[in-house]
Amino acid sequence: MSFHYTKRNYSKYYLIIFSVAGILLNVCLNYLALKMDIPMYLDTVGTIFVTFLGGVLPGIIVSLITSMLLNIFLLDIYIIH
Repeated sequence: MSFHYTKRNYSKYYLIIFSVAGILLNVCLNYLALKMDIPMYLDTVGTIFVTFLGGVLPGIIVSLITSMLLNIFLLDIYIIH
């Protein structure tokens, strides 16, 4: 039994759409996990999704932008808890 992996070549527009969707998914799931007091890292689901579809570099970019956005916009939630 052999398994051949072929990487799909998505255009740059699809990678940008995947990246924005991954960032939004990360931020929304992190907010949900904080509000419901779920002790899980749900803010990595979008990063895994983008890394699986687009590769390592888009995954790194999504994780960096997600971290920056969470530090800027959700800082008050971290201070309250």
